[in-house]
This record gives sequence, structure tokens and C-alpha cells, in this order.
Amino acid sequence: MSRITAWKKQAKSYSVAIDGDSREKVAWSLFIQSEFPSYDCFWLKHVVPLTKRPASIHLKDDATLAREGKTAEDVAIAQLHYTVLKHLLGAQKAKQAQTVDEFTLFIGLSCLTGAQDVAFELLQRYTNRGKYDPWTESRAPKGRLSGHDAQDNWKKTNNYPLQDVRDYRNKLIHGRTPPAIVDPAGVRLPAIHAVDKYCDWRLVTDPAKATSVPPGDFEYASLILATAWDQTIQYLEAAWQKHLLQ
Repeated sequence: MSRITAWKKQAKSYSVAIDGDSREKVAWSLFIQSEFPSYDCFWLKHVVPLTKRPASIHLKDDATLAREGKTAEDVAIAQLHYTVLKHLLGAQKAKQAQTVDEFTLFIGLSCLTGAQDVAFELLQRYTNRGKYDPWTESRAPKGRLSGHDAQDNWKKTNNYPLQDVRDYRNKLIHGRTPPAIVDPAGVRLPAIHAVDKYCDWRLVTDPAKATSVPPGDFEYASLILATAWDQTIQYLEAAWQKHLLQ
């Protein structure tokens, strides 16, 4: 029996597909069921008990949670878990756009890196309980560790996961815009693995040099976003199984 199947057998009769909020229900059919089932498992074990279900989906007050052995840290982790989903839904919206152009790619990658940031914080907080202030997100005064610190520590400890996607998104925001090749099928941009090779636009705009561009160095924006999605969702599913569903 798989770990996910075991969680479902232990859980009460709640599921994201039926008992989640409007976003979670949409996400269930889009990607939770097929690509990120561990979201549902964690939600059943760690989020549902914090809520007023079946009367309400909202979180219980501090006094009630304290009587049940729960803390502010549990609430913070549950909120981060939901935020990951919200960012993934944003990426899905961009991914499913009728035309994925440079702007759509920018939005989609921003949503994916947002999901990554929040996931890193969640993973670090969950595996280091009591170390980070549950209500402090920005860098805090010395002696108090924040959510930002949790993100940084997860990345450092885990060899900066998904950094190629993050660097590509950062280049779109903070660097010069990469050259583009436009054809009737859409916009092609430097692929994630090749983007640093094309800081000099003339490698593409000069017809004599453009003939030397390797076929795999430029990809349609839709494919770049789809690749970044696959890398992100696969990382999240594996990390949830390894660190959150023990």
C-alpha cells in the first residue's frame, strides 16, 4: 500500500475535491489529483483538524486550538500550504492561456517561483518546529528567525533546488530582456538551459549569425512555462512525500 493510500484510509471522510474551498476544488481537477496528490494527504492530516469542519472551513481560535494541542505554528504552516496552492493556480492560468507570450511567461514563472518560495518556507518550518517565529515573514531583528530566514535556510541546506527556473525568472525581471524569434506559431525565447548564451541580441538578429543557433536553444514560451511547471510540481510532490508525510 502506498503512503498516499494509507493516509487516505486513515483519514475521515473529507477530501479536497468535495470539502475544500473554491480554489482547492478547481485545483483538484487541474493538478492535485494527477500531479500533486500529497497536497490532499497533508491537508487531511494537518489542515482539516485546525478548521471548524463540518460547520465551517475557517480556522479555529487560539483557545480552542490550544486545548487540542495545536499552536500558532500549526496555523502558519496551514496558511503556507494553502498559499502554495494559490500560486500554482496562478501558474496554471498562465499555462492555459490561449496565447503564451513573453508577458504570460513572465506571470507564470513569477507564480511558480512564488510557490517555490512559500514551499521552501513551509518545508523548513515543518522540519524545524519551534525555530521560526510563526507571524514574522520579513527579516527580523537579531535573535528572531523569520519566514525569510526559513526560505534561505532550506535553499542553502538543499543545494538551491529549482535554481535554473528561478534564475530564468530573475533574468526576465532584473536583467536585459532576452532576444525573441517570432513566427506564425508564436514567440520563441532562449530555453532555460541556454538563456545566458544570448545576452548579445546580435547572435539572433544578425541573419548570418542566426543560422548558427542550435535548434534546441530557442523554445516557444508555452514550452518553457510547461517545463518549469513540470520541474516545480515534481519537486513539490517528492518533497511533500519525503518531509511532510512521514
